[in-house]
Parts: sequence; C-alpha cells; structure tokens
Amino acid sequence: MVTEVKRRIDVVFSETPGINVHTRDLTSSLEFFSLFFTQKVWELLVSQTNLCAEQKRGPTEGSVWYPVTVDEMKAWISLYLDMGLVTRPNISSYWGTESVLSSSFFPSVMPRTRFLQILWYPHFVNNILTPT
Repeated sequence: MVTEVKRRIDVVFSETPGINVHTRDLTSSLEFFSLFFTQKVWELLVSQTNLCAEQKRGPTEGSVWYPVTVDEMKAWISLYLDMGLVTRPNISSYWGTESVLSSSFFPSVMPRTRFLQILWYPHFVNNILTPT
C-alpha cells in the first residue's frame, strides 16, 4: 500500500539543500559545533531556560534561582556533552572526591548543585505557547 505524502503549502523552501559551508575551512571541533549553536541559538536557549524555571518554580521551592547566562549555559552544555564521553555511575560522581573517580575538570567548570539546578530547566521553546 502506497501512502501519498501530504505537503505543507504554508512553507516555501527555496534554498539549496545540503551543507552550504566549506567544512575544510574549519580548524576545530568548536568551529563545527558553532555552525549549529550560533549566538542566536545560545540566546534562545538561555531565555527559554530562564522562562521555564520561572514558570515551573513554585513558592515552596527551597533553592534560589539565578538566571542562566550564555557563558554559564555553554559551560553546562560542555559538561553535559563530556558526560557522554566520560562514564561514571551517577551524576554526583563527576564531582566526587574519591581517588578512583576524582576529576578536577567538572568542579572547576561549575559546582554540582548549579549543574543539577540547570538540569531541571533546559528549554528551546515557551511551554505556554506549545500546543497540547
């Protein structure tokens, strides 16, 4: 059985598909990553994360929320991505002091409590505006 693909008529796409960047000119992984995470994307992630925290945190919340900055979000993402490369039994162990699991990288970038606090709220879109 063949199903017909329904095309959206409200979206006009006239650009050439594919990578429109000379990737041979890139000199680092960070430059490649920055093709996708532009300054606009960072600002969107920060503003929506702060908005989500504001929307979800109630008056009984015990900790204080300090708005995330672009630099702090970049640090948070770097730790989150590094967790995919460095395996530990749980999130807290990345900040552990036991000699077997000890790493100076994670605590030097961000305190564990702040990392865990941000972990609750990363967002790219306003929850109120999304359809249910």
